[in-house]
Amino acid sequence: AILAGEPEIAGFDPWAAINERDFASTSLDELLDELAAERAISVGFVRGLDPAQLSATAAYPGFGEFGAGDASDAVGAEFHRGRTALRRISAW
Repeated sequence: AILAGEPEIAGFDPWAAINERDFASTSLDELLDELAAERAISVGFVRGLDPAQLSATAAYPGFGEFGAGDASDAVGAEFHRGRTALRRISAW
């Protein structure tokens, strides 16, 4: 949306996305492979953004203005979430 010049990012319901899929029927190895592939795609996408694209912004209802350049914050947050999840798993 941002890179297409749209003024607003469409809302997203993470619980609906989670509930659309039966994760329990997928093996852990398959899920980890899928996660690694999706992360690689995301990394390639962010690395490929030029300065003009990084300065583009759009409104995100309920969250304010979000910029493509905020991707570095999103990458950092994703890294933190991953580490937090690993800590929770290892504490079980």
